[in-house]
Amino acid sequence: MLLTLISIITLITFMLLLLSGFTIEMALYRSILLFMLLFAVLYFSIFMANLIKQNRGSDSFRV
Repeated sequence: MLLTLISIITLITFMLLLLSGFTIEMALYRSILLFMLLFAVLYFSIFMANLIKQNRGSDSFRV
C-alpha cells in the first residue's frame, strides 16, 4: 500500500516535471531520486518503529 502511494507520488512528479518543460532525462532523474528518498524514509521509519517496539517488549520482562 505504501509502496503504491510512493509510486503514484513519483509518477505525478514525473508528469508535472515534463509539463513544466524539463527534458525527459532530467525529469526521470529527479523522479528516481524522489522515489529513492521516499522509499528510504519509509524503510527507516519502519525500522525505527520495530526497534522501539522491541525495546518496549524487552523492558516489560525485566524484574
